[in-house]
Amino acid sequence: MALESRIKDRSRQVRHEAGSPNADELQRYELCLPDERAVGVVLGMTPELRALAGRHATRSYAIDHSPDAIALYEDWLSPTARARETVLFVNWMSLPTAVPEKADFIVGDGIFGNLLSVPDHRHLLAQIRNTLAPGGRFITRQALAPVTPEPAETLIRRYRQGDLSEAEFGFDLRIKGYWAQAYAREDCLLDCGRVYALIEDDLKSGRLSRDEYEIAQRYVFSGKNMFLPQKLWEDVLVASGFTFERHPLSGRSWYPYYVIYSCEVPPA
Repeated sequence: MALESRIKDRSRQVRHEAGSPNADELQRYELCLPDERAVGVVLGMTPELRALAGRHATRSYAIDHSPDAIALYEDWLSPTARARETVLFVNWMSLPTAVPEKADFIVGDGIFGNLLSVPDHRHLLAQIRNTLAPGGRFITRQALAPVTPEPAETLIRRYRQGDLSEAEFGFDLRIKGYWAQAYAREDCLLDCGRVYALIEDDLKSGRLSRDEYEIAQRYVFSGKNMFLPQKLWEDVLVASGFTFERHPLSGRSWYPYYVIYSCEVPPA
């Protein structure tokens, strides 16, 4: 997934906070899940969410259309969790036909940022809704357009002053640092290729140190991501038949724009 932190460490990969849900975020996910044993679906191969689903589901399905992601992450779970899980190589847009039973919950992380149009958002939400049982829940971290993006020079200064952790600095630099230069308001798309070209320029000019550049590279992505304003995202949720709750957290710089939503299909 494009919003997920991915950096090579020999033959494996290191999981970085912000790009992957941290312990506080996972706890908030867990509070939204049913207490009783259930059928769960994970969109993508995010190990943290698959492990979480395994604790709340008698049967869970991890669904991804990337053979590379499946090959990399399939064996990251404990043997107990893997025994309850079925991994499906399927496009999310055909979700209801891929999952052989109605799900009590579906979880994902940053998945809508990889869809580059509002109609695609609506279509995937419809697939999720049609896969859930009545009263079922969909829980996700949703990347929203930051209300107050900070330019790179501000983030660099704050990091050097000790106001930002490495994760906050690296992730904010990717999302907010070059917002004015790389975000197209008319289609809500952030050109991450442009962002990382500007980061390269800042390294060459000396504005970024080599260590700061390496922190930014933990979140590297060369494609585009969609960041909807909060109101538009929530309007799309309601129009797709969901009620929802926001679960705000405090203590990390990305929490205000990378928000956990719990979305429910009304009971029959």
